[in-house]
Amino acid sequence: MSNINDFVIENGSLKKYTGTEAEVVIPEGVKYISGGVFANCTTIESVYIPDGVRSIYYRAFKNCTNLKSVRLPTDIFSVEHDAFDGCANLADENGFVIINNTLYTYFGDAEVVTIPEGVTEIGDGVFCAKYGVKEIFLPESLKKIGYYTFGEMNGITIRIPKTVRPNLF
Repeated sequence: MSNINDFVIENGSLKKYTGTEAEVVIPEGVKYISGGVFANCTTIESVYIPDGVRSIYYRAFKNCTNLKSVRLPTDIFSVEHDAFDGCANLADENGFVIINNTLYTYFGDAEVVTIPEGVTEIGDGVFCAKYGVKEIFLPESLKKIGYYTFGEMNGITIRIPKTVRPNLF
């Protein structure tokens, strides 16, 4: 397991990780995880992010190819686009990375995608430039869609259940 000496923290922001452990526990007191902090750390298999962390920035865990589990605070304010880019081992059998009822990434290759019931939020940019996706069915449980979620998606059909309110977008 990681130890406090593996982290460079400045003013509540995790700036650098130097460890090589499979299990990483972010220290208490961290409020922000900077972009790219864990990028290409292929030894990491699990990450525990404590309550109090407010934001995870762009590509913080990019290409952590062996990452299989992440514990996020339930009240985290933002997880930026591509925070888990290249972390396919986090995905379920359908290619979804869902943590705390939020869909953060899609690694699947289906033309027709049905987002599972129970997902209440779709994170920023999840389907951006997923050109193979032609149709998406949204669940009735959905309450929020992030910024640029369907960016660069020409000719896509999005099926919105009647229970989803229009101000969702």
